Amino acid sequence: MASTPAVDEPAARSDTQNDRVRLPEKLGYGLGDLPSGLYLNFFSAYLLYFFVDLGGVAPASMALMLLLSRIFDAFTDPAMGMISDRTRSRWGRYRPYLLWGAVPYGVTGYLIFAAPDLSTGWLLVWAYVTYGLCMLAFTAVNVPYSGLLGVISPSTEERTGVTAYRMFFSGFAGILVGVLATTLVRELGSGDEALGIELTMAIFATISTICFLITFATTKERIPAAPTSGSIKGDLGRL
Repeated sequence: MASTPAVDEPAARSDTQNDRVRLPEKLGYGLGDLPSGLYLNFFSAYLLYFFVDLGGVAPASMALMLLLSRIFDAFTDPAMGMISDRTRSRWGRYRPYLLWGAVPYGVTGYLIFAAPDLSTGWLLVWAYVTYGLCMLAFTAVNVPYSGLLGVISPSTEERTGVTAYRMFFSGFAGILVGVLATTLVRELGSGDEALGIELTMAIFATISTICFLITFATTKERIPAAPTSGSIKGDLGRL
């Protein structure tokens, strides 16, 4: 009987060590929330200004675009969750989308503000198409990114610690846009605000792409995927 603890304790310590998320991985995961913060804060500051004030698009048309994108999200977000839950790859369920979606996320975000010299009507079309594609890429990366937190460790304490890093980088994104965006737009545009906004977005899009690739490279899924039950059609029906 006395030998039982000697056998069980090392195994328990080994499991605890395997559950741990070390600092580089916590930073890597937290860094993945920087791109969404950069985009949302930059869009909040410059999207309407770029298309309405500089491009002459009717405010109501842009408001409708934003409303439609939220309605679209109501379908794409749960659909992406179902897809990623059923994904099986050598990288896991959620991490592959950080790898595959990083470049489309960066490119579509940049394209919104890379509009050529168009008439007001065609500029509105450009806004609808590029913003819609960007929000689709946003969903394709950020829904799996959120799901990754649930499998990064079996330990609730470890996941809570990881969440703190995510929240830090989310807040830091707002500070970064608030401090740098206006200066970058002015300096890069040299008097051309539209060009300044485009080039500033190019920088933030590049940073975002790199952040997602770092998150993919530094994180690990420690909870194996359970067998899926039910079908996507059934899940959508219940939804």
